[in-house]
Amino acid sequence: MISLATQHSPIRNILVFSSGECTDWIHEALKSRNWCVFIAHTLDQAHDLMKIRHFYAGLCIIDEHIDLKQLDQMQCLFEYSAKTKWVLGIPKDFLLSNRHAKPVIRLLARYCYDYVSMPVCINRLLLVLERTYSMAYLAFPEYQHDSEVPACRRISGERYLYRQIEKIARHDDSVLIQGDFSLGMGQIAEAIHHHSWRSEFPLITIKCGVYSDNWMDAELFGYKSAILSRSSTVGRIEAAQNGTLFFDEVSHLSKRQQASLLCFIEKRKVASRRDDRKLHIDTRIIAGTHKTLESSVREGMFRADLYYRLRELQIVPSARYSLIA
Repeated sequence: MISLATQHSPIRNILVFSSGECTDWIHEALKSRNWCVFIAHTLDQAHDLMKIRHFYAGLCIIDEHIDLKQLDQMQCLFEYSAKTKWVLGIPKDFLLSNRHAKPVIRLLARYCYDYVSMPVCINRLLLVLERTYSMAYLAFPEYQHDSEVPACRRISGERYLYRQIEKIARHDDSVLIQGDFSLGMGQIAEAIHHHSWRSEFPLITIKCGVYSDNWMDAELFGYKSAILSRSSTVGRIEAAQNGTLFFDEVSHLSKRQQASLLCFIEKRKVASRRDDRKLHIDTRIIAGTHKTLESSVREGMFRADLYYRLRELQIVPSARYSLIA
């Protein structure tokens, strides 16, 4: 069993507030380092984001042509988000020569945790943001359990299980939910999805054991109409692009269905039913079953290779989880 913290960097939310438009490089750089970046160009946009998410860290970028109205907006933002630790991005030589240097220094001293000179080396920016995020995380531990997501509020009474769901949601590995819970497996899968960066994309549930082999292939991969040559139906795998696929009662899959699922997990590609192109699918897989899949593997009823692919992370009734190397 391997510690999650040593194997993966958790996905962290950060709010980037900038009146300018030159934030694309910051977005791409932070995203590549496992930050989930939300960009606001106006005070209203920032407020809307902060109503539905908590941000431990924020990056506010000052334009060299900033005016007093924009400084007032920054102060409103900082006061509105009192529990967010802010890093201020200040243009080089701004504090030495700009006529608004003094009010910016006052904002920096009163509301901000740190600052960087822009343009900034990405490694320097990451170092400052990591430290800022860590200090905010330690200062307000109650936010480890806060969420505006209804699915997570519904399970808040299951405190220990809830904390494990939050930890697992930060990672992108496949999850196997096994055993009998006081909560439904669908609720647990929904909570994992809504706590992850994929929450903006679909959560698609597939009921296993209710389809024949041919119909399951059609459900997963889509099909073309035999009557209308140009008509096609998108499969559930393609519909879950960037989202989450939840296989309910995965132990009920037939051997052929298990082989189809394993093939997709290994290749992560499906044939588009519109033009037969191969599409790369980025989706997280969660599988649930009330049975013990280890027993099904020993009895030859479930493929061992598929079992280990699904059980990268695991939730069992004791609410313990593990990461398989």
